This record gives sequence, structure tokens and C-alpha cells, in this order.
Amino acid sequence: MAIKKVSEHFIFTQEQVKLYASITGDNNPLHLDEEFARNTIFKNLLYMECFQLG
Repeated sequence: MAIKKVSEHFIFTQEQVKLYASITGDNNPLHLDEEFARNTIFKNLLYMECFQLG
């Protein structure tokens, strides 16, 4: 039996990230506040792990 690799790509909107944050209570400014994130070592927003799982 041959193994077939399948991949899918999803684009999450900032509104979806905000909705997830409000549901889970994860209101870390690294996820939601672009200006705050820009002033950290990361220089950009970091998304919650659930958005990064593959």
C-alpha cells in the first residue's frame, strides 16, 4: 500500500483569532495586539497553538 501525503492550507483571519481568544479566555496581547507584539523580540503577532497544528 502506498503512503499518500495530503496537506491543506488554511488562512485564519484576525476576527477568528479574536473569537477563539474570547471563547478560551486567552487574551495574551502577543496574540491580539499588533503594536504590543511589534515591540517584543518576536516583532509580530504569535498565534495560539491550535492554529499551528498540522
